[in-house]
Amino acid sequence: MLKPKRKITKKEIKQDPLLETINELQHKYVEYKPWIIRIGAAVLVLIVVIIFMQNLSSAKHLESESAFGRALVAYEIGDEENAKFQFEVLAEEYNSLDNGKISHYYLGKIGFDNHDYEIAEQELNTFVNSNKGKLLQKNAHMMLSEIYGEKGETKKTEGHLKKAVKQSSNKTDKFSAELSLAGFYLKNEQTGQAISLIHAILASKDLPYNIKKQAEELSGKID
Repeated sequence: MLKPKRKITKKEIKQDPLLETINELQHKYVEYKPWIIRIGAAVLVLIVVIIFMQNLSSAKHLESESAFGRALVAYEIGDEENAKFQFEVLAEEYNSLDNGKISHYYLGKIGFDNHDYEIAEQELNTFVNSNKGKLLQKNAHMMLSEIYGEKGETKKTEGHLKKAVKQSSNKTDKFSAELSLAGFYLKNEQTGQAISLIHAILASKDLPYNIKKQAEELSGKID
């Protein structure tokens, strides 16, 4: 004989842990509903702002790429005035982007080639301090070493030559920078340091002919 189903009393319903939890959450929701709506709205606004800023940043990056490309073309074909103007615009309007920072290198190079060493020094220092354009860093330090060499600032000259060695992107560039540093040491009667560099270069394997020739010429000046 089947047993009759037991009726669940109101007291038991009230004591049910799951129902109590749901009931408590409902009360909490009602109590904190205004705050929940405010927080949700704030999060939504933040998401919209982030998406907008990302899109703006992406558009600005594309604009800088296009402008940098035009400036480089002008520079490569020898349209120096046009290139200089475009690099100046890039450096000013896109100073937070890589292309804006790298533009300082070209402005410094243009100044250096035209013997405007004051502008070259300013622009090249701005560039090297940005630590962008890794492949251009060595050349920038070499130009700065020449500028400071002309001004008789030996510590800065040596410092930039050492940085040129460190920033060289391949062995040939490194050897070339080391030879310049060795020449600096010879000029300033620091013969021991010059000899160490020259001997280390000549002891290297697969030495390019022009590097070997320059090293031997410097070595001959010591002997």
